[in-house]
Amino acid sequence: MRTKHVNVLIALAAFVLFSFSCFCISRMTQTSNQLINCRNHILEFKEKILRLKNKTERNRQELINALSKMKYEMTQRENTSTDLVEKKMNTLGKGETVSNNTFEVLKFFFPHLRKVGRIYPDVIIGKEKTGVSFALGISTVSRGNQSYLKQTLNSVVSRMTLSEEKDSVVIVSVADRNEDYLKSVVDMITKRFKRQLKSGSLEVISIPAFFYPNMLHVKQSTEDSGKLESWRIKQVLDFCFLMLYAQPKAMYYLQLEDDIIAKKMYFTKITDFVHNITSNNWFYIEFSILGFIGKLFKSEDLTDFVRFFLMFYKDKPIDLLLGDIFQVKMCNPGETSEKCAERNKQIRIRYKPSLFQHVGIQSSFPGREQYSKVISMYFQRFWLYLGLLFISINAEFMDDGGEMEDFDENSEEIDVNEGELSSEIKYKTPQPIGEVYFTETFDSGRLAGWVLSKAKKDDTDEEISIYDGRWEIEELKENRIPGDRGLVLKSRAKHHAISATLAKPFIFADKPLIVQYEVNFQDGIDCGGAYIKLLADTDVLNLENFYDKTSYTIMFGPDKCGEDYKLHFIFRHKHPKTGVFEEKHAKPPDVDLKKFFTDRKTHLYTLVMNPDDTFEVLIDQIVVNQGSLLEDVVPPINPPKEIEDPSDKKPDEWDERAKIPDLSAVKPEDWDESEPPQIEDLSAVKPDGWLDDEPKFIPDPNAEKPDDWNEDMDGEWEAPRISNPACQIGCGEWTPPMIDNPKYKGVWRPPMIDNPNYQVITHFFQFHSKV
Repeated sequence: MRTKHVNVLIALAAFVLFSFSCFCISRMTQTSNQLINCRNHILEFKEKILRLKNKTERNRQELINALSKMKYEMTQRENTSTDLVEKKMNTLGKGETVSNNTFEVLKFFFPHLRKVGRIYPDVIIGKEKTGVSFALGISTVSRGNQSYLKQTLNSVVSRMTLSEEKDSVVIVSVADRNEDYLKSVVDMITKRFKRQLKSGSLEVISIPAFFYPNMLHVKQSTEDSGKLESWRIKQVLDFCFLMLYAQPKAMYYLQLEDDIIAKKMYFTKITDFVHNITSNNWFYIEFSILGFIGKLFKSEDLTDFVRFFLMFYKDKPIDLLLGDIFQVKMCNPGETSEKCAERNKQIRIRYKPSLFQHVGIQSSFPGREQYSKVISMYFQRFWLYLGLLFISINAEFMDDGGEMEDFDENSEEIDVNEGELSSEIKYKTPQPIGEVYFTETFDSGRLAGWVLSKAKKDDTDEEISIYDGRWEIEELKENRIPGDRGLVLKSRAKHHAISATLAKPFIFADKPLIVQYEVNFQDGIDCGGAYIKLLADTDVLNLENFYDKTSYTIMFGPDKCGEDYKLHFIFRHKHPKTGVFEEKHAKPPDVDLKKFFTDRKTHLYTLVMNPDDTFEVLIDQIVVNQGSLLEDVVPPINPPKEIEDPSDKKPDEWDERAKIPDLSAVKPEDWDESEPPQIEDLSAVKPDGWLDDEPKFIPDPNAEKPDDWNEDMDGEWEAPRISNPACQIGCGEWTPPMIDNPKYKGVWRPPMIDNPNYQVITHFFQFHSKV
């Protein structure tokens, strides 16, 4: 029995121990799970701490950068004025506002900007001046080691009067993300244009990087390389951003570039011209024919222009888009091109002469020069010879690589010396790029490779028939740049001719022919030419016998006699049936050529003949003539397919009136034709101090009768009359000023209605009676 109790006790003890073990094992399992969970929470927390630390470090770096830039900007503010406003922002905060934020239009064209708050320039230096008459916009980018911005600003701001400066604002837009260039622009402007910055008449902005779309995905719309295409597209966007920024500031907006020189009194001439325009129905005014330079817009129209530019910014340069907008908005469907062109002339006004001169050599596109003194000659299947044939004197081929208008004048309107303008342009002999068949700069000072003519002119007296004119290589007389030389005619009243061979033959198949050279009539010219002839290599050709009747293929260049100014483009064409060579003359350029002969400046003449049988003639890189080699020459190579029937005539019943008076219309009963256009302002009151009995002019009390005055011969002497100093407010009989008559309607005429019998001529043969 005792043993049984012991066994029971042992069994009970074993059960208790087993239960306790199970409980301990369960608790240990729970504790282990809790420890694992705790460890996971600790690891997760540690990871969050590390992420927070990294984010804090990034914020710290950004804060350091921001503080550095703020420190730089504060330094600039201390150097200029305590009133100078300096801001650094990507977008405006919720609490800030900008009236008339014109940049909202950008979000329609660029979806990536819809996530941005208010779009605004990164950097603003100035006083954000508004309410003026004129805003002048200058977009600038880095051009490597060359910069023309300082010369441009010098001429633009120095040639304003103080009152003109007060009524305008010049905006420099830095469209380059190169921080060094931005800093150099800010440093230059804050040091040299302190007064303009302080008065608010000069501002500097920087276009934010987030504004631009991803240009790597831009569709290639021309044959330009990818870099050139992106550069051109960015240029359009740069102008659009600047125009939108300037729009709420002024009544008018003038577009300039960072490599131009303004002429004397340019601002006064612009203001007077705008104020004297009788009609307000104009789109823009051209104060320069160069590209997008010198174009004046009404600010209220800028948004419409920008919308159009942004619709096609990937397709064309902005100066071509500016021409396209007229075709879209002004030309009606079915309308003849002549009527459309005539309407464009009325709303697209051109001021003459140009008020801005382009001086930049180094293009804003890296590695490209805008004025290249390269003479490239091309033609089909011929060895060619370049002949310079002059029948007169005083012409000079010079490089245009830095010529500027004379700026030697004293100005009290700016804190800089304008005499420094030309000294900062250094000449470098241009190096041709691409495949070139002939180039000559004359900078070596030698005529190596050139052949002087020893010919005699036919049908001329022996003494003056010889081509014995003397040539020299010299620098320009005026506006010279050391090292820049040209070929100069030194003999007066002599015949000059000189020629050289091309380096290799050229096959005119898929490449254009380009002839380009420069001319400066530095001493003027009375009667003569400065043109180039391309001579075919024939068996009888001897360059020493080169003269005016030597057989040529192409003749191109300026020519003058008396008041007859010409720019020749002539080529000789062999008739396919008769085999006879005929001269084909291009139509005269649609431009006033006189100034190119008389202004004594260097001008660049360019001829381009394309494989598609088209040609272009340019002066200073501006197209002055273009057309078809087959049709736009006289006589044309291809005769017209159709001609007017000389035996036909217009029918007697043909009515050419598009509209006729409405004979059923009746003059309204309240129409009073006797009302005058203007009436006296009955509310006007004569000003206090008005002197009714005082004359407006009185004899000059300080005038004295001349000693040699003879009253018998000269009559009784009377002192000259001057304005009466007592008439500061007014003298004489006072009359109220005239105002527009609200009742004036003028002579009543019946309204015009469509002519039911109107017939329009749509074809030369519409009158043709033979069916």
